[in-house]
Amino acid sequence: MKVTRVVIILLLLLGLSSVLLLRSYRLELVEVAVLHALLERSPSDFSRQVILDAFDKANQKAKEEKRTSVYLDQLFRISQRLEKVQSVNSDQVTEMLLVLNPLASQL
Repeated sequence: MKVTRVVIILLLLLGLSSVLLLRSYRLELVEVAVLHALLERSPSDFSRQVILDAFDKANQKAKEEKRTSVYLDQLFRISQRLEKVQSVNSDQVTEMLLVLNPLASQL
């Protein structure tokens, strides 16, 4: 009986710590998933470095300005657009990157 309680408590603690750990890395997990989806669907002639730089810059800016929830919302918007298509053209990639940095005039 005592061993069962200890095992249950340990499992609950393990589950709780897992949830807390995943919550702390939520932004990074979503960012990696969206970034890879965009890289996979972007045209081969579109610079991968431009995409990587845009995500990196948006992430840094969000952390500096303590606006990670806004960045997460931006990532979800891009994700919603990507889940509807198998590939995107250069203009669509540019539009999605502008979601991350609306003030960027040239990518």
